[in-house]
Amino acid sequence: MSTIESRDIITASDWRGYRDKLADRLQRFTGTSQYFRGGPLHGNIVYTDGVQYLLQMAAEGRGAYWLLDAIASHRHTIRRNAEGLVFWRLTRERPDEASSPARLVCARDFDSKGEPVDLIGSQDIEYTDIGLASVEIWQAPSVLDGRDVDVLYLRTEH
Repeated sequence: MSTIESRDIITASDWRGYRDKLADRLQRFTGTSQYFRGGPLHGNIVYTDGVQYLLQMAAEGRGAYWLLDAIASHRHTIRRNAEGLVFWRLTRERPDEASSPARLVCARDFDSKGEPVDLIGSQDIEYTDIGLASVEIWQAPSVLDGRDVDVLYLRTEH
């Protein structure tokens, strides 16, 4: 029988502190010093320092690279149905809990109430422990080193 170590127990105050720290750190990213490439399944997607930090740290340091996989899985739909800048938003159903179902939405914009304007695609996520109530990633076509790419970045990096 295994025992639970104290570092495995997350209290409500720990959760709020982690969530607040992550939100604060993500707001500090402006521009990028380098671009990261995903694996072969991610096609021509590259991402910035801020997105890299989000992917590494979003789930209490356990990583959330599945979010990159989810975005990449929709890239052909986006190419067919959208040109230019699109917005991805992951919204957790129960943001005050450590784990929650969520919905990933891609749209050309979101209105003042957070509803998608010109929905491009969406995906229900059965479980996520990303520490924020909502995460937004922007995607824009670009050219990098002579290659057409889709760049993922945080709003603050625009």
